[in-house]
Amino acid sequence: MPQAEPEPRAPAKGPRRLTIDLDGAWCYRQIHGVNAPGASDDDDDVLLLGLPRFLELCARLSATATLFVVGADLRSEPYARLIEEAARAGHEVMSHSHSHAYDLSRWPRSRIDDDIRASVDAIAAVTGCAPRGFRAPGYNLSPPLLDAVKDAGVHWSSSLLPAPAYFGARALVIARTALAGRRSASLLGDPRAFWPGRRPRRRHPNGLLEFPLSAPWGIPFTGTMLALLPDGCAHWLSTAARAADDVSLELHAADFVDGHLLPAGQPERDVPLVDKLARIERACRSVVDVA
Repeated sequence: MPQAEPEPRAPAKGPRRLTIDLDGAWCYRQIHGVNAPGASDDDDDVLLLGLPRFLELCARLSATATLFVVGADLRSEPYARLIEEAARAGHEVMSHSHSHAYDLSRWPRSRIDDDIRASVDAIAAVTGCAPRGFRAPGYNLSPPLLDAVKDAGVHWSSSLLPAPAYFGARALVIARTALAGRRSASLLGDPRAFWPGRRPRRRHPNGLLEFPLSAPWGIPFTGTMLALLPDGCAHWLSTAARAADDVSLELHAADFVDGHLLPAGQPERDVPLVDKLARIERACRSVVDVA
């Protein structure tokens, strides 16, 4: 007898409207070439101060978010406790790789496998739940990385940032760092990956579902951009992003800390914390249904 057709699988659920990349201070130092690649802090003030402030904002908005966590940072017990508490409060904890290596997409496949699986295991050990989603360090993808993510049991990615403005800014930082006699760990990447006009959702050739980040008119809808823009322009960006079917505000732990914790050269370093927090809260309120 012919076998019955399998029921179609429901599409994988993607990130929530509020997302935060939990990159420690060591990630920013690598970008600006001021410490050795691979070095990290056991107790990172950017994470230990920034994450609670973000969670407090979510509580005020009665909102839950998607947290993209670097697995290696979970070796810090205070930070791991914060992630565990966030998961219990209903926030989703997803993978941001284990090492946050900016060139992860160019590693040999076996080494990528080890990194992704280490991230999945570290998150599962803290939250009791393996991550279903992934965001690539520096938004850089490759077929081997996508295959490794899928083989690790992850169902979706939110790694594409269709924003030429971001690509140009990254190229400028890499060039400026080189002129200063230092080497940025940041990977320039393929400019085509940052070009606007992509569908809100798409599937990679291996079947992994992709949820690109919001970038109205090619301008990244991120905490960094909100911090740098005048209030009127920041309001326009939030309004334009909200008009799309899928809106994803990407924040970073660094958006919630004073600039002195970030290395020189980081664009938002001189923006007063009170101004950053006010602009971010307005943007969050514009994209979240407040209970």
